Parts: sequence; structure tokens; C-alpha cells
Amino acid sequence: DLRDPPPGLFGALSRCGYDPSAPTLFVLECVLMYLPEDSARSLLAGIASSPAAPGSAAVVAYDPVPGGGRFGNLMVDNLRRALGVVAGGRGGGGDGSEAAARLSLEATRTLSDQLGRLEECGFRSAAGCDMMDAYSCGVVPEDERRRAASAEMLDELEEFELLMRHYCLVVGVATDGEGDDDALRLCSVGEDSPVGFREGRCSVIGS
Repeated sequence: DLRDPPPGLFGALSRCGYDPSAPTLFVLECVLMYLPEDSARSLLAGIASSPAAPGSAAVVAYDPVPGGGRFGNLMVDNLRRALGVVAGGRGGGGDGSEAAARLSLEATRTLSDQLGRLEECGFRSAAGCDMMDAYSCGVVPEDERRRAASAEMLDELEEFELLMRHYCLVVGVATDGEGDDDALRLCSVGEDSPVGFREGRCSVIGS
């Protein structure tokens, strides 16, 4: 259960052959959105301080960014209803139980929220963009876009862009010293970015 303290996760991974001394990339594909925010932060902080070799602990996360508009609020309401979450979290004062029930989806409504959380959880550098920019400006290669376009005609372009603007791709790298340039390149921007982040189409924080 990812809501449990991170040592339990690393213990389970070790039993399945995880080597804590090996460079490790943790991929979280629409995972954090389902967790309470305090559990999501605990998980990210655990990854950032994982026993992986210095400079080799990194995370890639694909998650919604609902923003503050009607469409995004509907995303939050639907998820809360599906999970049976009753306590509030969209604003207003509350007690500890309310804070505990606040979903990660509610706490990270923007790309800036996502990147800021990575930094606060111990990642030295973080970069990201919304999925529309990821699709059209470098992260998804042009030949892959052509292949996808040839598979089925897409006529609801406005709906497609609306959805893509409400999801993001973020990368965080945790390092503890010098000599970590190779790992930090994951958060680089420009033609040499291994992820495909492009100038003016993404945000970067940290080193």
C-alpha cells in the first residue's frame, strides 16, 4: 500500500530483486493523484532519500493538473466521489482528518505545484510541461505523432487539447553532491535534453 511509510516499499522491492546501489528511475503513471497529499509527499521524499547510489535516484510522474476551472474541478469531484472521500480539501479551514483526506490531485492543481512539491520533497532539480506541449514540442517524437495520427482520425481537436492541458509530465532528480551531471541532464532543456524538454515549453526549478 503506497499510503504506508516508504521503507515498506523499499523492503518489498528488495525482496523482488531491487538493488539499492544501482541507478534507479521510479515511474509514477497516474499514481500520486489517487493518494492523500501527505502520503504522496511521504512517497516522494522516500524516493528522494532512497538508498540508491548518489546522483541516481530520479522520478518521472505523469499526473493530472486540474487547475481552477470548471473542467478541472469536475475532475477533482469525480475522483473524490469514486474514492469515497468525504472530507473537504478544496479550501476553508478544517481539522486534521480533513487535511489527511485531501487528495494529491487537489494539492497540485498546476504544473508549478507539481514542480514545487518535488523540490520540497528533496529533489535537487525538477522539470516538466503539460502533455499538450509534451506531445507537440519534443517529448513525443515527430514520427510517433505521425504514427498515432495515421492510426485513427482525430476530429475533436479542442477536446483533445483540453484534456492534454490538464495533464503533465514532470521529472525530478535527487543528488547529494558534485559529479551528478549525467543525472541532472534529465531535467535539462533544449536540443540536448534526453527527455525532449524544449525552451519556452517547459518549466525548470533547482540546479
